[in-house]
Formats: sequence, C-alpha cells, structure tokens
Amino acid sequence: MTPTRRGFGVFDGGGRALAITYLDVDGPAAETEFTVVAAPFRGLGFGTAVKAASLLGLLREGVDVFRTGGADGNSAILHANQSLGYVVDEEWLTLSPRYDAETK
Repeated sequence: MTPTRRGFGVFDGGGRALAITYLDVDGPAAETEFTVVAAPFRGLGFGTAVKAASLLGLLREGVDVFRTGGADGNSAILHANQSLGYVVDEEWLTLSPRYDAETK
C-alpha cells in the first residue's frame, strides 16, 4: 500500500484474505482497480463491505470523486456498485475472437 495505491480487505483469524479491493488515488479522486472475493465467501456481502470501507476511509482523507467498473457478466459487483451509490456514466465493450465451430 502506498499513498497512491490503497487496499482494503476482510481477513479471517488466520490472516487469509477473504475479500480485497484496491484503488488508485490521485488527489481528490480514486478509481477502483479491482475487487475480489474468495469463492467460498461470495454472495455474503464481503465485496460490498470492502468497497464501502474504501469509500468511508478515503472520504475521511478528502477524496470525494470515486470511479469503479464492473463487467456485465458480474451481477454481484454491479449490484454492489449500485447499492453504494455509483452511477453508470460510460460503458465499455469487450471484444474477443469470433468463435467458429468449423475450426474445431
């Protein structure tokens, strides 16, 4: 963790990370780079919790602009983002090679 790269997490009693979010901070603005939750703990609100902790912690430090993302196929993170007050202000397209059954 550095002043410009901040991490927030949930850990068990043995120190294992259950959920982590990392943000890049640039003055009064922060952008979430990624949020991950260990498979056995998905669906329990851990992702929302670490994102909420990052918002609260950085707000106290004067950050007041937050950006985040989320893939269309990841409904959990999209729901977390919405529940924390994020609004969609842009959309990205992901391109992949065309699947051609005849090549198999």
